Amino acid sequence: MRPHPLLAILAVFLPLVAAAADRRGPLVGGWQPIKDLNDPHVKEIAEFAVSEYNKKSGKKLVLQSVVKGETQVVAGEKYRLVMAVKDNSLAANYEGVVYERIWEHTRQLLSFKQVK
Repeated sequence: MRPHPLLAILAVFLPLVAAAADRRGPLVGGWQPIKDLNDPHVKEIAEFAVSEYNKKSGKKLVLQSVVKGETQVVAGEKYRLVMAVKDNSLAANYEGVVYERIWEHTRQLLSFKQVK
């Protein structure tokens, strides 16, 4: 049985492609850190996440600040934010994931949970 030529080509080029990807940085579609957590759009996304969570849960959390954030380009953009919030006098950190399609003016809260 003769080896398939495509397998031989893949065996040669796959290691080269993988090495090139390592030098260029993260893969397209991967999570990228947000450089400016004080950007007004990032704060708007965080406020949206807290507001949507409050509507669904009946809680009254108040956003204090964005502690950490990442974005992921998909068919739109996902924001994964760690936010410092207050519930009455108790402070806690929550992670929220928001999906936004800015050209359609739509946002959706995908998840919101307390983190330690």
